[in-house]
Amino acid sequence: MATARSRKWLITINNPTEHGFDHARIKAAVLDLPGILYWCLCDEQGDECETLHTHVFFVCQNQLTHTQIDARFPSFHRDIARGKSSENRAYVLKDGEKFNKQPDGSYSYKDTGGHLHEGINFSDTFEEGGEMPAEQQGKSRDADKIVELIKSGATNEEIVDAVSSAYRDIEKVERVRSMYRDAQFKDSWRDLEVTYIFGKTGSGKTRSVMDKYGYSNVYRVTDYKHPFDTYDGQDVIIFEEFRGGLKHGDMLNYLDGYPLLLPCRYFNRQACYTKVFIITNIPPDAQYTSVDVETRQAFFRRIHTVRVYEDTGRVTDYAGVDAYLHRHDWANGIDTVTIKL
Repeated sequence: MATARSRKWLITINNPTEHGFDHARIKAAVLDLPGILYWCLCDEQGDECETLHTHVFFVCQNQLTHTQIDARFPSFHRDIARGKSSENRAYVLKDGEKFNKQPDGSYSYKDTGGHLHEGINFSDTFEEGGEMPAEQQGKSRDADKIVELIKSGATNEEIVDAVSSAYRDIEKVERVRSMYRDAQFKDSWRDLEVTYIFGKTGSGKTRSVMDKYGYSNVYRVTDYKHPFDTYDGQDVIIFEEFRGGLKHGDMLNYLDGYPLLLPCRYFNRQACYTKVFIITNIPPDAQYTSVDVETRQAFFRRIHTVRVYEDTGRVTDYAGVDAYLHRHDWANGIDTVTIKL
């Protein structure tokens, strides 16, 4: 038989004086418990057999086994007390609207199973001692509040400020946030904005993106062997120092707006990004030179903007790879006309 353990126990002693358990002996037994923090007791009569009985509730600093309880309260009914200490105190005293307690101590209420309980609570016999622990609201209520905060877009810091116990479960908070965020993108198209940025090293290409969108909102791919292992739903993704380090077919998928699971070693991640930056030192026409022209064009078509960091410090944007490749056509046209003249 498994050993029952709890910090909180509720004892029911039927016909207490017949067993030699008056209040003095009950209190002595309670105070003998290791680490006792708070206790209360009260006499009642009812409810099915109109038996006089005493309810005893106590909470200890550490968990006690049922054998420790039985050693002090032999042959009496014991339960692991559920709920907060204040709720158990209210039950012992039948205090609160739910019990419909009258001035003469009579009460009538239904439990959660719909069973009717009636009896008389002798309020003048109520005793208590120690200091009731200041308990947080129930875990289920905390969990409900945390979920609502996640849905409303609260940060981890804001969640911990609202529910202090959440600091112990930040990983769980992150998983729940990922679950809701991923659900948004599992069955919907993402309108991607793809920008190809190239220029000399140290010209501020990556810094410009990080400063614009915020470091926490940007995921940088720097390891092309396991590129997405630490991706966590960021809206902006950078392919850093890109030189065809990913298979051409895979790269086409990463630059498409269809629902996509990103391959990871531990578990795949849902693609949630809508802004892609390919950052490198080489121009777009220097990428994937070994693939056929038509397949390479599929890569080019997915790029909406080509941004060039020129040696002069000037930054120029072109409306796609085609516009970049034909950037000098207007000059060639003028030259041709000039020759004809």
